[in-house]
Amino acid sequence: MRDFADFPADRVLFIHYPTSKIKRLLFRIYPAQLIRAVNHLMQNEQFDLIHTLTGELVLASCFTRLSKKIKILHTIHDAIHHDTKYLSVKQALKDLILVDYPNKYIIKHADNILTNSKSQLSYLHDLYPRKHCFYCPFPSLINPDIEHGSKQVPELIGVNNYILFFGNLQLYKGVHLLYDLHHDDARLNCYPLVIAGAGNIYFSRNQDEKNTFFVNRFIRDDEIRDLFINAAVVVYPYISATQTGVLSVASYFGKKMVLSNIPFFRDSGAGDYSGVKIADVSDADEFAADIINAITSEEGNTFEFYRKAYSKSSIKKQISEIYNEF
Repeated sequence: MRDFADFPADRVLFIHYPTSKIKRLLFRIYPAQLIRAVNHLMQNEQFDLIHTLTGELVLASCFTRLSKKIKILHTIHDAIHHDTKYLSVKQALKDLILVDYPNKYIIKHADNILTNSKSQLSYLHDLYPRKHCFYCPFPSLINPDIEHGSKQVPELIGVNNYILFFGNLQLYKGVHLLYDLHHDDARLNCYPLVIAGAGNIYFSRNQDEKNTFFVNRFIRDDEIRDLFINAAVVVYPYISATQTGVLSVASYFGKKMVLSNIPFFRDSGAGDYSGVKIADVSDADEFAADIINAITSEEGNTFEFYRKAYSKSSIKKQISEIYNEF
């Protein structure tokens, strides 16, 4: 809630996400408290538009009913389901029921769609020519806790100048490509590799694992600053991605980046800035060389990319123009 400290207290209603597993499951199937709150606001306030900011899948159960009462601008995160390696049937069913089906349902029934990916915008235009589709750059993930975080990552005390991957561990993010490359290439494994983020380690780990550190848990916001300022380079070897905010974190701390050659990273414009390399992650020699060059280069502060790509005034202007369409 501290992230919203600047919001007028009389204009913001906070609904706390349940803490118990059963209540969280029920909330995701039918968020009764949220629905009551929205209905109450609509009865007592005058709205022109509801904007879902991050693709609120919990609204699937009431989306059609709600959209008959008021216009909704729905932000889509993933129009195409990501490549995923499930470790159990239970996990696959959970993803299908709580993520995939609600996402497809809302996309199908939404009249107005917003995406933060230019390539996804083209895909949506082709797939849904009658829908109103809009684009706005992905907003920054930086908040005060990240900006001023002072907590050290306990698993990495004494470790620095490392190659960093940060984010949830999923197949489409290509973490296995970076892990295997680091293990097999002597130029790289003299540098520590840090893989930080929650999720199932879906790939087989080498018995003779060299200089590798897994922080396999949720990384707190106040730990992120420490995680990034001690990195030599940040690597995102994604196999696919529709949109992601991870570039904002690395560039805010001015870190050099090596990014895979996928449409979202290319469309972001990051490759036009010093310190960012768009790499062919399918070519091991080239991929390794790009990481080494990033580590050893004396130039390449990427904050300029952050300043231009994640400007609040620019995003505010574009969002306002979209709202004016309604």
